[in-house]
This record gives sequence, C-alpha cells and structure tokens, in this order.
Amino acid sequence: MSQTETLISRYPLNRLKILKKTFSMGIIPLTAAIAATFAALISNPILAVLSAFSGALVLVIIYAYNIYYFNNYFYDLTKDGLVIGKGVISSWKVSLPAHKVQDVYLDQDILDRILGLYDLHFSTASGISSREAHIDGVKSEDALRLRRILMEWLTGHDDNQKETVYRPARIALLQMASTRSFGLLILFIYILGFWGAALFIGLLPFIILIAYLDYSVIRYRLKSDGVLVRAGFFIPKESMLMYRNIQDVEVEKTLADRVFGTTTLLLKTMSSSSVTNANLKMMSEDESKKAREYILESCSSHSDIIESEKSQTPQKRHAFRAPKMDALDNPYPNHFFQSAAYNMAFKLFAVGALSIFASLIMALGGYAPLIPLVLAFAAVVWGFMAVSAVLLALVNSLAYSYSVHSEFVQVSIDFISLTKRQIFFRKVQDMEKHVSFPDYFAKLATIRLETGSKEIIKQGKQERIGSASSVNEAIYALEQKDASSIQRIFASQLGISFEGMGKNPLRNSIPLGDLKPLKKTLPHAFAAIFLSAAFFISSFTILPMSASAPIMFTALAIISIGVKYLYEAYYLETYFYDINTDILLIKKGVFGYRQLTIPLSKIQSVYVDRDILDYALGLYDVYVSTVTERSVLDAHIDGLTKECAQAISDIIVERVSQKH
Repeated sequence: MSQTETLISRYPLNRLKILKKTFSMGIIPLTAAIAATFAALISNPILAVLSAFSGALVLVIIYAYNIYYFNNYFYDLTKDGLVIGKGVISSWKVSLPAHKVQDVYLDQDILDRILGLYDLHFSTASGISSREAHIDGVKSEDALRLRRILMEWLTGHDDNQKETVYRPARIALLQMASTRSFGLLILFIYILGFWGAALFIGLLPFIILIAYLDYSVIRYRLKSDGVLVRAGFFIPKESMLMYRNIQDVEVEKTLADRVFGTTTLLLKTMSSSSVTNANLKMMSEDESKKAREYILESCSSHSDIIESEKSQTPQKRHAFRAPKMDALDNPYPNHFFQSAAYNMAFKLFAVGALSIFASLIMALGGYAPLIPLVLAFAAVVWGFMAVSAVLLALVNSLAYSYSVHSEFVQVSIDFISLTKRQIFFRKVQDMEKHVSFPDYFAKLATIRLETGSKEIIKQGKQERIGSASSVNEAIYALEQKDASSIQRIFASQLGISFEGMGKNPLRNSIPLGDLKPLKKTLPHAFAAIFLSAAFFISSFTILPMSASAPIMFTALAIISIGVKYLYEAYYLETYFYDINTDILLIKKGVFGYRQLTIPLSKIQSVYVDRDILDYALGLYDVYVSTVTERSVLDAHIDGLTKECAQAISDIIVERVSQKH
C-alpha cells in the first residue's frame, strides 16, 4: 500500500450499506406512515396524501443522511494506530493502538446476510469500543483482506499461519438439538398449553435441521498468534482472540455437558465481546484438554515475548519472571463451616433485632396480638437462612479446591457443573483481603484476585457484562494468618513487595480531614429525621398510636444518628493507606474490612473528585483507576482537604511514573 493510499480507498465500504442503514432507520417511521395513510383513506383522503407524503419525505431525509454518513466514513492505519472516523451531525474519531486491541471479530446481522455485507469489530478493555471501533458494511472479499492486513499489523505476522482445527464432539449435535428442543417445548407449553406441545412436535424437524446447520459450521482454529472461533450458520461470526490478551482459560461443564460428556473452554479477556464470542463449546474431553494445554502454553510464551521486548526498550526495564515453585494443592485449609456458623449467628442477631423493633412498633400502635406472628415469621426466615448457609458450606467443602503454581492460581468448583479457572499472576490487576463482619469474629478472611476479565454479572433478575470478581477468582474462609501468608506468596509471584508498609505510613503524614465523619453521618441523619417525621405524622393520622410513640421515635432517631457518628469516627481512626515503590495499599472498615493492594504498574490514571457533600464541607477524594470495575468502588482515599488530596495525588503519580 502506497504512502498516500488509505485502507478505505483500497478496501472501501459497499454502497449497499446506504440501503441497509436507510431500511433499519426508516422501517419504524415508514410503517407508521403507511398505517396512517390506510387509516385516513376512508375518512379523509387529503390526510392520507399528507401521511404518504410525510412518510416519503422522512425516507428521503434518512437516505440523504446515510449518503452523507457513507461519504464521511473513514478508516486507515496511521502512526497513531488504526483510526476510524464516522458521523454526520455529531462525528467522532477513535484511534486504536495495536497493543490496546484485545480481540477482533467478523460478523453479520440479518440485513448483512441478505445484502452480502460484513462488519469488522475491534474490542478493547474500554466499553466504548463495542460502539465505535468497528468497520461496518464491507463486501465479503474485502472484509477478509482487511482482517488479514489488520491481524498482521496487530501480531507482526502473516495471518496465513499453521493451525490446529478442532470441532465440537459428534455428540454435540444431539446436545444442541436436545437443549434447544427442551427450551422451546417449555416455552410453548407455558404460552399455549396442550396446543403448544402439538406445535412443538410439528416444528421439531426444523429445530433439528437448524441445530445441524449451526453445528456444521462451528470451528475452533488454534493459530500461532491466537484462537479463531467460527460459529453461526444464519448469522455467522468469526472471533480472533490473541494469546497475549487472554487473561485466563476456564473449564466449564454445565449439566448438559455432564449428561453428554462434553466440555466447554471459556477464554477470558478484558473485552466484553469475549464473554459471548470466546467460547469453545461442547468439545470432547480429550480434545478440550489438548486445546487447553496448547492455549495455556501459548499464553505463557507470548507473555515472555512481550516482557522480553519491554526489557529491550530505551528505559531498559527489567522483565520480571515469577520465581519457580512447586505446585501447592490447598496449602491452607478453608473453614467453610466455621464461617457459616458465625454468619448464622450474625443473621440471628440481625433478624432478632428487626423483629424486636417491629414488635415494639406494634405494641405502641395497639397491635400487640400480632407480635407472636411477627416472631414466628422471623424464626422461619432465620431458619431458612441457617439451612441455606449449612448447605452452602457443605457444597463448598465437597466441591471447592485451589492450587498455587509458579505462574497462576487454579480454582475449581466441581458439583453439579464444573468450572476450573487459571488466574495468571501476570494478568492480576489488584489483590484484596476481605474480612466480613461475621468473619471478623471468626478470625477468617477471603483473598480475591482481580484480572479485569469480563464476566456475566447477575444483579437480581438482570444480567450485565462487567469485570467484578467471579466466584472462582477468590480463596475463601482462610484463617487470617493463613490469608496473610498466601498474600505474601502471591506478592512474590507478582513481583511486588510489602517492604516498608506501615513504618512511616502515608496515612500519618498526610491525614484525612476531621469533617469526614460528619460527611458520612449527614445522609443517615437526613433519613432518620425523615422517618421520624413520617412516624410522627402517621401516629396522628394513618396508624393511631399511644402518646409516647412520637417521643420514642424521636429518641430512636437521635440515638441512631449518634451511633452512626461514633461509628464513622472510629472508621476514620482505622482508615489506612500507604505506598512504597511497588504498591498502593488501602484498608478501610471497622469490624470487617477490605484491604486492597494495587501494583503501581497496573494503575491507569489518578484523579481528584468530590461530590455535593464534599463541596459543602471542603473535602476531596483521590481515585486510582485500573482496568477493573473494583477500582471505582474501593480504590480511592476519600475525605481529604484540598492540599492533602493534591499531595497524595502527586505522590501516586510520581511513583507510577517511576514504574513505567
């Protein structure tokens, strides 16, 4: 390609893209205009003409917009990386350096399939890449050539590499047909009852045919630079995940996998696209083991290459290699039943306190006969929670195991389904020691390692994609002395040191502001006053109570505000943060606590922020950002004066700069 020739001039968008975008944007207003036209034909022909004209006008405007959008589209390889520009009224340009790209995938939607177009996507650790970092609307041949050129740019090698090709096991066809059939059968019966079952039987041959067509195209190609996953007959997608960006390889056996004897490998990166695109599904046991070993070995060798290249930079940075160590299988015991016992005691206290409070309100309101029902309900709730805690402890004691190796920690959970995950030390972004309120008294702790790999996170009935720690990124219910020991082992393998922490801590030389307890107490005080006022009003209107009830509610509100302030004052005293040449350490909590250890080499940015209460009290917060979501929640020092916030920010920035 000549110096003046751009990628878009050599491999241009196809003009059918204009038709696709016009149809997808215009289908709703056009349908509305057609419906309005037919509705008005009978009663008002003039209105029908106006409706038809307005629909045509909207379609023309959308078509003109997409012509301009098409002509304004740009992509090329420059000194800044891959540059993609698009937009009309609001336009943007995104630049992707090669080392920031996590994975690449080629896909089609229904309209692309009809028109013969492809979209080429580039995923980074940033969520914004899924919306902006793609080239959409290229013909098949140009899309494949574009991907070959860009993969060579990303890896430094020709995309035509030696490869090993795997497919799902033969039994996977039956597995796919069975799981899809079962899901549709339940749905049809739920909606249509008996007729749903009859409809399902009629559609069964088509369900089996679709399963066969999807099965026939699935390929897992293990190349020298990454893994290419191809799936989808009607809506095809090809995803390329480079070994250098794979955070961990998780083995998963769902209940269906157990029944049919198959295994799924989940390749985790910091890109959200890997959650859905990077699954090597329904492989035979032997082939999944071979593929997993090859991927793990390739991930390790590519990391060695990257570290070697770093060491050759002008700064002559040292390429850290984790010290060799013998594998340690469950080096420290997990005390699941001890943790469950203290959790049950805490829940008994909480449920008991709430039931006593509810009984007090009922007594004041003249509903004393209902108190036994409240206490009985509280007993049932606590009994259910106690049984659940014991069963969970039993399952964990039977199913959970972990081991520590030179380059990774492996965590396995083998019960009805199986998950087995390797957490590579070189991918770890931060390390957390978490002591919950019950575990504080049980003298237990949990160690969590955060890699930044994206997961499907369930929040109630909803799901989202994020980087919060999953269940098998943690080592649970360790004695606190054992948790400290395993932290030191992990630190050694991570190439970081706790040396000097606590001798002359940053917390003492640059302290938190004295108004921090007040800031933390104010929201609670507002809520307590509001509830007290609501009870006071209701005692005279909705729920007539005794004359002493308003006084009681007011006293409880004042006591709760005082307790909250004392808690926050003690929280201020126990708050700790310090920094050395390797790590930033932040510890916060009263009875339970979280101690977050962040390697300075993983810090992406440092910023000072404040909310509305900070403005009112003259306080500032210092935030440290990594590629994980946990940094937003925990990696901050809050409640500083302006001078202290700036001083801490400057120190962190200076230490991070030294590491880079």
